[in-house]
Amino acid sequence: MANYKGIKGFKVESLASDPTAEDTVGKVWYNTAGNVLKYSAEGSGAWAAGGNINRSQLRGSGSFGTQTAGLVATGTSYPAPAQGGANSETYDGTSWTEVGDVNLARYGASGAGSTTAGIIFAGATFTPNPYAMSATTETYNGTSWTEVNDLNTARHNTASTNGAPQTACLCIGGAPAPGPYTEVEEWDGTSWTEVNDLNVGKRRQGGAGTTTAALSYSGTTPAGSSSTSVTTETYDGTSWTEVNDLNTGREYVGGVGATNTAALCYGGKTAPGTNNTAVTEQWDGTSWTEVAALGTARYQSTSIGTSSLALAGGGRTAPPESPSSVATEEWNDPVYTVKTVTVS
Repeated sequence: MANYKGIKGFKVESLASDPTAEDTVGKVWYNTAGNVLKYSAEGSGAWAAGGNINRSQLRGSGSFGTQTAGLVATGTSYPAPAQGGANSETYDGTSWTEVGDVNLARYGASGAGSTTAGIIFAGATFTPNPYAMSATTETYNGTSWTEVNDLNTARHNTASTNGAPQTACLCIGGAPAPGPYTEVEEWDGTSWTEVNDLNVGKRRQGGAGTTTAALSYSGTTPAGSSSTSVTTETYDGTSWTEVNDLNTGREYVGGVGATNTAALCYGGKTAPGTNNTAVTEQWDGTSWTEVAALGTARYQSTSIGTSSLALAGGGRTAPPESPSSVATEEWNDPVYTVKTVTVS
């Protein structure tokens, strides 16, 4: 026997203004201000403009945190004369604010942690030459940077498990010549310990996850190669295993992810010269899928956030030797929108 709900249905609520889309997915209401019927929908991920960084010296920076509480530090300025940067800035979801400088100016560093407990490591210092490798590690307490124990192997253009906390992260691969390195080191909050190597040495690659569930992907290999990598490897806390490739090979990517089953790879260079890309790919633990592209093709942007909420700030958009970008883009997945019911 039919019930009252089945016969009469539900009454559509009348509202003077629209509710928050994220909180009302699947609901329908009548907007009395516009005299229209509306509903909330959940859509695929997309990039949107965020607040500009205060400085453009963000090529090859170390970064970490979340989309609403992120930090970027170090980097190199262009055009020449290039030099390592010591600046740091934090993002609150709307705007960037300059905070305390790192102790060692450099570029090509990596990072992990949060804006109140962060860490950066590795890099190149330009002294005594542009490719002087550093093993320096610094931690951040929300106010200032403190130098702590060095990496065992000095390097730059490494990847990190940027989803990990300050006290437990990985430094993955990197350079210099005749690299790239296969070496991986684990930080325990006090010191670095070498753990099992990557199967394929990489530099300028992306990373994600934690010390027991890590991901390494993209980059350049072997040394001096003009070919970019599509290789992806996962780490279970003991060993690395090669898994399904990226769809688009590239280097200098932005890469984030809280685990090795959910990551995002965005931007980068597909080859030397002017081949910047806006391609974004999402990892589901098994394979990579191309999703919505960045608004502006760039490489060496920040790696901040997760596969659902990421931040691409700075980087370079147009070589050769052009100034770095100050633009920021925010990735949200899914995207929630309020739509108007139309009749065709």
